[in-house]
Amino acid sequence: MAEHEVKIKMIEPVKTNSECLIPFGFSTKDYNNISPPLNDPLLLSSSYSLDITNAYKAYRELGFGQNDVILGIMDTGINEESKDFIDGEGNSIIQRIDDDINLFDSAGHGTHCAGIMAAIGNNGVGTAGVSWQKTKIFPLKFSPKGSFDTYRQILEFVKYVKTQRDKNKLTQKTIPFNMSFGSEM
Repeated sequence: MAEHEVKIKMIEPVKTNSECLIPFGFSTKDYNNISPPLNDPLLLSSSYSLDITNAYKAYRELGFGQNDVILGIMDTGINEESKDFIDGEGNSIIQRIDDDINLFDSAGHGTHCAGIMAAIGNNGVGTAGVSWQKTKIFPLKFSPKGSFDTYRQILEFVKYVKTQRDKNKLTQKTIPFNMSFGSEM
């Protein structure tokens, strides 16, 4: 093997079934027998994030809490029309910081990542995110070719959070913020 060749060795086998890949030895679970039960049709084939984080166990033992949780995401955008981001009252969980910014997700990656984080569960569509109740998403979109607009958006998000805290509209001490940097934009 040459000095700079990459060799990949599977540590654990990857199991497959007719619906999805199940990595790291996880088994397909019968989500109808889990409390609270979920009726999301894509859950069985996209439940890896719920499995690896032990989200169900945490929700059973600790509940969802009283307050909404705010998550930030900067990626390729977000599909604001996705039913997985509409709560039980018909309201979007997507919170815009600036109505003038185009959040259209032409690549799909941002919508996928936001869904892993917070897709509404038990709504009969799509899947359920790790934080599938009481969550709001603040999406930002990368600017083409990493221009200064990307950094401006991050600063606008920080200023928005500070303003909300100053007005006592936000009490969450930290805000998880996912930024999927790493490839050509």
